[in-house]
Amino acid sequence: MISVPTAIKRFGIEVWHYIGGNRTPADTLSSDLPTGLLRVLNDLFELFGQLLAFLAYGLKWMLLLLYHLLPRLGALDLRLRANMTKRKAEVASVSDGSAILQPLPDDLSSAVHALLASGDTRGALSLLYRAQIAHMRAKGIDIPDSATEADCVAVVAGTMASVQLDWLRQLTRLWQRVAYGHRSAGSDEIEHLLATHPAANKAASQTNGAL
Repeated sequence: MISVPTAIKRFGIEVWHYIGGNRTPADTLSSDLPTGLLRVLNDLFELFGQLLAFLAYGLKWMLLLLYHLLPRLGALDLRLRANMTKRKAEVASVSDGSAILQPLPDDLSSAVHALLASGDTRGALSLLYRAQIAHMRAKGIDIPDSATEADCVAVVAGTMASVQLDWLRQLTRLWQRVAYGHRSAGSDEIEHLLATHPAANKAASQTNGAL
């Protein structure tokens, strides 16, 4: 009678040895993957977790910022709307029909100087501008009541002498600087415009009541 080990060796019997039943699927997967690949996967999962944490942190601060900014943005929107309304009113004071119906003074030069003396440079410019509109209409130039300052310059560009057109552009730029840019204009600038365009002084006598 031969021994078991001898029989196994002689007849080539395959023998399985039990090594334990505590291995988990993760252990099996880990044992089947190369060490380098496992390290890469671990790094990727770690990076993904950090990215999620960063996004959550950023979202938190964004919501906090919006919470504090929304009231201010609402107030800013109200101010912008108020400024737009004010600008529309400012344009109306020069080119809308309601303003054009206002009569011009008999002595434009004295009226402009009186406004300058009272510190109302805006009123002086508005009066001078309306007088120029009246003068151009008296010359037969068709200027609609709804025309803006730029429209007025464009309409008369081909009908006025270059000197008069340059004068109108200077007046328009100065008016826009004061009315829309909210910047001051010197009295000497307005007086220079008044003195260098005598035709504007004739507008009142020619079209008084038309504006």
